[in-house]
Amino acid sequence: MILPNTPRPTLEPRAITALLRATPPVSPPPGPWALDLDFRRDELDPRLQITAPGPKSYWDADGILRVAPPGTWPIEWDPVTRERRGRSVWEAQTNSYIRSSTIFTGNAGFLGVAGESGWDDPMGGAQAQLITETLANSEHFANDRYINLTQGATYTFSCYARLPEGVPASRLMLRIAAGSNQGWGALDLADGRTWTTGGVSSATYKALGGGLVRFWVTFTAAASALTNIRVQLTDEANRTSYPGRGAGLILFGGQFVTGSVPGPYIPTEGAAVTRPAESVVLTRGDWFDLRQGTWIVEYRGSSLGTSQRSFALGTSQSGEFLEVVAKRATSAIGRHLTVVSGGTTIDVGVGLPVASNDLVRMSFAYSEVSGGLADYAVSVNGAVAQERSAAAVARDAQQFCFGTGRSGGVHLNNVIQRVRYAPRRLSNAELQSLSSA
Repeated sequence: MILPNTPRPTLEPRAITALLRATPPVSPPPGPWALDLDFRRDELDPRLQITAPGPKSYWDADGILRVAPPGTWPIEWDPVTRERRGRSVWEAQTNSYIRSSTIFTGNAGFLGVAGESGWDDPMGGAQAQLITETLANSEHFANDRYINLTQGATYTFSCYARLPEGVPASRLMLRIAAGSNQGWGALDLADGRTWTTGGVSSATYKALGGGLVRFWVTFTAAASALTNIRVQLTDEANRTSYPGRGAGLILFGGQFVTGSVPGPYIPTEGAAVTRPAESVVLTRGDWFDLRQGTWIVEYRGSSLGTSQRSFALGTSQSGEFLEVVAKRATSAIGRHLTVVSGGTTIDVGVGLPVASNDLVRMSFAYSEVSGGLADYAVSVNGAVAQERSAAAVARDAQQFCFGTGRSGGVHLNNVIQRVRYAPRRLSNAELQSLSSA
């Protein structure tokens, strides 16, 4: 289905500074919760210290990909269900794929394809292109982009695509085309199958509604080199060179970033563009009890590979801290690891199937027992609560960081939905019940 060309009214989010000035003081939340931060709401708690340097892309309520201006932290919607998802916190990323909206530029550096502009794009405009094979027996790729790769660094290459109407469909290939870094990932949009070869370690796609998908590949550079990357068409045998048949795809939004996640789309023109990192901090108040308490945090899981990303309730102070970490490790996909008081760990749900964008609901409790020691317990998505005792109490925790580590790094790279806190230690059975999704 082709997205309509008709421009829709722009729904720009409010500036964070204006939002904080306009929001009245928050009354204590009802029930047992001394703190209830629902990031799906239009108005946020004025005690939150938000760094949202932008610009940042997000899906709005109409299923349009918007770009929020600097200083705003927009509500993000599911482009398929049109439901509010919350607000996201991302690490800094730079899109090195220049002229990102124009996959086929028509200049030198392409082979075996023709491009037709003016097709509907996910941003409500008409910058997508129908790229089709010529009948040549050759490769069929849009214009090369050249990227300086660093040996040992991980990169993610992505673009948006959908099947054309009235034209045979090609498979989509994202290819690293030179030297010891060679490899590719391919996607059949008709049935969702993916393939990888060479240095490409994974190929993933996400359906975004209306036949639109975002497809990305991840790889680790085997050598430092100037390397050409290609958005390429391929046939049913995933060949890089073959006789063209006039098949094609509608393509938009190339992106090439450092790291194992594609990140929000960053439009570029003639040069790379950087989106700075975000942070959300809450200073400890009299609502927080050092002796006992329970947190319930809801967020969306990420495709993390072996990289650690955290949803932290921590502190920017050195010394003791309290931090909840969600980790996806090589030995345990879906692993959740809770780190408390500067070293004590609670390992929960090894092998727990938490995939990208699945809702994670984690309940976490602590209580002081004696001599400055405490016990901690955590449950994830209804799992039996796991407990560790005789850990130090994090008395120095002054600030709580949502979606980042205690030092401001190690980002969640996905959506925060809700955070609640009660100043009492709930039972393990209650933790399991509250974390059940």
